[in-house]
Order: sequence, then structure tokens, then C-alpha cells
Amino acid sequence: LNAHAPCSNNIEIEGIMDVAKNCSMQFKKESRLGAGAMAEVWKCRNEQTGEIVAIKMIPLEDQRNIDSLASEVRAMTQCQHHRVVRYLTSQLHSTELWIIMEYLDGGSLRDYARRKPLEEPLIRYFIRSILEGLVNLHEMGFIHRDVKADNVLLNCDAEVKLADFGLVIDFCDLVSSTGPVGSPYWMSPEVITSSTYDHKADIWSLGITCIELATGAPPHANVHPIRVMSIIPEQDPPQLSDQYSKQMRAFVSICLQKDQNKRPSAKQLLKHKFLRKADFPRSLKKLVRSRAQTRLEWLETERERPKWDARERELRTSYIDAPSWSFGNLK
Repeated sequence: LNAHAPCSNNIEIEGIMDVAKNCSMQFKKESRLGAGAMAEVWKCRNEQTGEIVAIKMIPLEDQRNIDSLASEVRAMTQCQHHRVVRYLTSQLHSTELWIIMEYLDGGSLRDYARRKPLEEPLIRYFIRSILEGLVNLHEMGFIHRDVKADNVLLNCDAEVKLADFGLVIDFCDLVSSTGPVGSPYWMSPEVITSSTYDHKADIWSLGITCIELATGAPPHANVHPIRVMSIIPEQDPPQLSDQYSKQMRAFVSICLQKDQNKRPSAKQLLKHKFLRKADFPRSLKKLVRSRAQTRLEWLETERERPKWDARERELRTSYIDAPSWSFGNLK
């Protein structure tokens, strides 16, 4: 699969200043990492340098795509932070925009949480890492709007990075919600009810993510997403059980204040007692390497099963080989 679509000089996207009109880099597709209604993400190899990258390929026929691209690319360009997935460049290929990013091969936090509940030292480190990325994002004037374990990725060195900026929006563009935006289980009450909201919506999602890491799933995971969107504004916020530390329960509680004005900012949360000893866990690199080894063993086993046709092999390999470049959200 060669990603050699011709570059286009005919499409102008307002607000995206660094799009490479003359595409000198050629890429070969290796596996699909994720797909949604409006984009696909592929693991690709730069045929000139051998570098492995992730490329988000977005069709430009749909005006909704064009309208949301400027904020996404601006956020990735401006938020050059070690806790944010590294943006490389953008290219126009025929009627597609390619957003080229670093490839993170350590999986998503969801990959680890759904296997078994994570211990508090790991959760503490992950939450602090996410917050560091959010502080940078918010200080640059953006709201992520889709914070969840699936959108937090690791590389092979166990570095944690906030990813998937497809729903990001500028503060200055956000007067009031025009409808629910994000992933239902992680949405804040004010986003669901179409109230005016700000960066504190990300703090609610962070609190839900903390529960997700502790229990393996967000609250109400067995309920239909549409039903969840009526439960969240109506019911009291979810809480952690007494099996977790007082500091962790207090952290979740303050993130999940239904009144957004009572939630702390990301910068304020970095000073919370729960995060005071959020050191790099020694077990994390071993955990990431174990996942990588399991993935390689799985791939080797499946290569010995010739009954699969090429298309099925591509889809299965993409699933096991990929961090969770998720598109499970509303927009």
C-alpha cells in the first residue's frame, strides 16, 4: 500500500499556515490504526528516512471536516509539549489533508486499564501526566473536549502523551455549545445540556478517566450512550469506593463537581495531595515491554494461520498492532 497520492495546490484551508503544498515526503502504509466517519489514521513509513509516523487522513469534501481542521492543526502546532503527541507537518494530497504525527507504539491507557484495574501509583502518574498536557493546552487557549484513556498514548519508553485533537476548540471560538460534543460517558453535564462551557469540561472528563483507570471502564459503561447522556445531568456525580485512598477519592470528587465553576483548573489540580508523589513507576516500562512482547507473539502466531485472507489479516494486525487511535465520539 503506497501513500503516493498526488499533492494538491488547489485547496486552501483558512487558518492552516504550515501545510506543505509541495510534498517531498513519500510514505508507505503499514497498518490502519483507527477509522471513523470523517478520518482514518495509518501507521506509515517515510520511504526516504525510514521513520515510522502516524498519519491522520481527512477527506476535504465534507465542509464539517474543513471547519474543524484549523483548530486541530493550530492546537497541535502550538502545543509543543512533552505530554502532547508531537506534530510533524501537514500535507495536501488530492482531496485529503494528511496530519503527520509521531507514532506512539506503547498503546493507550485504555489498553492497560481494561486488562485489570491499575494500582494507585500508576494511576497517580498517568493522571499527573495528562494534567501536564492539559495545562499546556489550556494555557495556549484550547479545550480538548475528548479526554479519556483511549486518547492518552504511550511510546516504547513509557512516556505518556495526550492525543487525538479532532474535537479541540479555541477558547475564543466557544461562546456556547451547539450540541453535545465528545464521548458520551466522559461528557460533563454542561456539555450535554448545551450550556456555555469552558476548559473545566476537560476537568470533568479527567475525573471520569481516573475512575476508568481504577475500575477498567467509565461509570455507566453497560448503559446505552444515549441513555447515559440523560443520566449524567440528572444524577449525582459518580464516586470511587472506599477501597481507594482518601486522597484519590477527594481528587475524583473535586473534578466531578456538577457546577463547573467549583472545579479547579488543571494547573490548580497539579498541587492536589493525590498527585504529590506522582513519580515515574518503576513497573511501567516493564508493563509496556510486556504488552509489546505479547503483541509480537500474537502476530507471529497468526502469521502461521494461512486461512486468513489478506483483508482479514490487515484488519486483525491493525487492531493488535495499534495504540487506540479512537474516533468514538459525537460531533
